[in-house]
Amino acid sequence: NEILNENESIFLSFVPSVFEKYRKSNSEYSKHSVRVVETLSAFLNTDGGLLVLGVNPEKKILGLEEEFQILSKEKNWSGWKLEFSNMVENIIGSHFNGFWKLEKIEYDGKIFGMVRIKKSVDPVFIKNENILKLFTRYFDKNRNLTSKNRSQYIDVVFR
Repeated sequence: NEILNENESIFLSFVPSVFEKYRKSNSEYSKHSVRVVETLSAFLNTDGGLLVLGVNPEKKILGLEEEFQILSKEKNWSGWKLEFSNMVENIIGSHFNGFWKLEKIEYDGKIFGMVRIKKSVDPVFIKNENILKLFTRYFDKNRNLTSKNRSQYIDVVFR
């Protein structure tokens, strides 16, 4: 409940949904889903943070129950959590799993998720369309660093 009183910031982001109703295929995630992982990676690359899934930026709890129904197998929290974890691993790799934890929150009759994210010890890149991107948090937004800024950032923050 306290989180719902906070505004988005360098440490907090609200995401109304993770999975769109339709994907191109089982191996391709929508641009929307990739943007969610970009936010997770931005927290990993900055100072950590909290990603609240199923709540919009106006702090209205939408819940994730509708997303359960579009899953191919288990149409519940367990299935959704597995789908989310697989998506993150497919986009940034499994070696960052120890730096984030997904929790189920039930509030006001709705289920939403909170991802608690710690700062990574290594830079986290997004693999998208054969391009490596490095995102950081900048105030309440994600920032995709250019090649020059990326190198400088890695030298300063990760070395």
